[in-house]
Amino acid sequence: MILKQLLLLSLLGITHSFFRTSVSEDAMTRCHRGLRSPYDAKCGEYATATLEDLEEADGYPVLPEYCSNVTWATATNGTNWGNCFNMTTDKEYRYITTNNVPDFYFNPYCPLGLGLGYCVWQEYASDTCMFPSLVCGEDNGKGSTSYGDVWVPLISKYKIPLQGNPCRSDRPGDMYDAKTVGAEKTLGPSTAVAINGIGIQGPNDAGDVSIDEAGFILACGGHVTPPLGTSDNHYSQRTKRAVPRHRFPRPGPGPHPGPHPGPHPGPHPTREPHPTPHPHPTPEPHPTTTRPRPHPTTKPGPKPTTKPVPNPHTRPPPPPPPTKPGPGPNGPPLYHFHKSPECLEPFKNASIGVEHGAKPYIHAKLIGWAMDGFGVYAYQDINGSAPVVDECGGHFGPVDESGEVVYHYHSRQIVPYHLACQGPSLGNCASTQRGTNYCHPGCGYEVCVQPGTKEEKLAAYLDNFDKTWLSKYTVNPYQQ
Repeated sequence: MILKQLLLLSLLGITHSFFRTSVSEDAMTRCHRGLRSPYDAKCGEYATATLEDLEEADGYPVLPEYCSNVTWATATNGTNWGNCFNMTTDKEYRYITTNNVPDFYFNPYCPLGLGLGYCVWQEYASDTCMFPSLVCGEDNGKGSTSYGDVWVPLISKYKIPLQGNPCRSDRPGDMYDAKTVGAEKTLGPSTAVAINGIGIQGPNDAGDVSIDEAGFILACGGHVTPPLGTSDNHYSQRTKRAVPRHRFPRPGPGPHPGPHPGPHPGPHPTREPHPTPHPHPTPEPHPTTTRPRPHPTTKPGPKPTTKPVPNPHTRPPPPPPPTKPGPGPNGPPLYHFHKSPECLEPFKNASIGVEHGAKPYIHAKLIGWAMDGFGVYAYQDINGSAPVVDECGGHFGPVDESGEVVYHYHSRQIVPYHLACQGPSLGNCASTQRGTNYCHPGCGYEVCVQPGTKEEKLAAYLDNFDKTWLSKYTVNPYQQ
């Protein structure tokens, strides 16, 4: 019956697109809102397969054993900083295998500061902070150091269409979905994969606020997830209560009494030795039982009508007991991008200075591939102009001097950073993406075409999919 209705609407020339996703409404809302858990990987329902499922699958390249065992402490410039990434293609798909290690040096990281927690105030306000006793700089298991958290390799695989179809009837699509567009991924929150194999995730990471609103400072647009590699670091599954964690000895004015944050205790051929920090008092140990969260002191009188919001820049209290045991730990720190990875070559191609070879007045270079098969490019468009994009963050236009048109996305310094939905948006981004709206303002029309694009080139591209598609929507005045 539905197919008959769609056929009738098509014959009548009436636009009718429908939204679909491969996960439940609840799973979609939780992922888009950035809800985190000490037990499950964020957006885990969007993973289409496990590594075990794809072990015998055709097409995926195999990485050397070293790629799974490399450590931050031993990675050097000579080993590409531990990065392993390989890609193969056939007639329909690109197959990617990566260890999720960046190909540049990464400093130990604390999202809010050394000795502080991992939850932002918005998570406290909405009572969604799932690991309030986790403190950065303590021994939280694999990937944690006394100076912050460092990456731990994790093998991931992706299968992405070589060519996206902008005329699909289910556009715009869920920005996290892979299954509906024929793609596969073992890492649920990835919306795209960068050219160095690092996953590009959505605009938020800690609740329904963007990276910038949360106050996270990201070097090269990325960071690592909280160290949740050992369940004993957070909750005792047997007693369902908070358990104490070992604290790294704080470095003093002399030789380091505990683990050194770098690869060697002395000078390193590719890294400067760490300066000796000032003495730092050893913090008091956490109690072995939970205690109520502290509330601000108030004068006697009626109870306040709103919950007091804890300050995320103070030492967090121990967590409440979980309502039920989860299926397992989330995992050790995983490196990923949220914002523009400006240290990658496509960005430096425009930023290093014209006298040093920069080319800021050509279309930006490719930085990655979205799950739907469309390319993601750096900032500038043809002739260095600003991209005129739709609500998803993509548009139709040429990507090189040939003038050939494709639909593609652009990275940007503001939300949604890369993409807010799988485009074209057709003016329906906000009505399809559940939870939180990170949609771009768009161009004021259902279809956005970069000004200066040749009409015949656009028609030739769309003819590969649907010759009548463009006539069903409003289009910005792009001809010059």
